[in-house]
Amino acid sequence: MITQQDSIFVTVFHLGLRLLCVQMSGLCSMAELMQEVSNQLGGRYRGKLLTLETRNASQGWTRRTPMLFAA
Repeated sequence: MITQQDSIFVTVFHLGLRLLCVQMSGLCSMAELMQEVSNQLGGRYRGKLLTLETRNASQGWTRRTPMLFAA
């Protein structure tokens, strides 16, 4: 679960290469987080299997998930 006050660190990998590493806040859900990541990647990796590492520094959890980025 994500709340608007949380500090979220997101790293995206493709085949071991780090594509994106950002800090986000003000998000209310994973759907918003995914939309922001998709916007920042700019559609260059549509249809590719990426690994999304999400760390919520405020709540103390980390999640590493494979994701297929669609159009």
